[in-house]
Amino acid sequence: MAAAGKIAPKTTDAVASAAANTIEVRPSEVHPIDAPLAAGAKPEDKPTTSAPQKLASLEQPAAEAPKGASGCLTVESDGSHWGFKNKCGFTVQFAYCLMGGSALASCKDGAVVGSVAGNGFGALVTDDSLKETDVAHDFRWVACQGGAGEVIPHLDETNPPSGRCVR
Repeated sequence: MAAAGKIAPKTTDAVASAAANTIEVRPSEVHPIDAPLAAGAKPEDKPTTSAPQKLASLEQPAAEAPKGASGCLTVESDGSHWGFKNKCGFTVQFAYCLMGGSALASCKDGAVVGSVAGNGFGALVTDDSLKETDVAHDFRWVACQGGAGEVIPHLDETNPPSGRCVR
């Protein structure tokens, strides 16, 4: 026995209802993201991966290389000492002195030799900036590329600074 109150829809009514609710869809365009193939090339000839590209870097651009090992050194303070900052990636041997004054490294007494690692800092004299007023640290130096025992720097003249590296 059929259930009361339910009437099955006619097939023609279902088709008409579907036609009234039709949604029109437009064709889409495909935009390839890969580079087009060369003329005559087959899709299987195409490499599956591309070479990696460097898009950004935290490294600073390389500056022009200094002329000679002496150009690698700058006199800077780390807050407690004045010393040589080596801007180059190799070890530098140096001979230095201070013009004027009565410091232990006075040019009147000859040069003091030392070494500073690549991209390192080598302390030379105490930084008394808070106690000193109008003091100029007039360093004179010559530097040589190489490690300890490989090369010995000699500061021959102080004005202008000149010297030699003995291997």
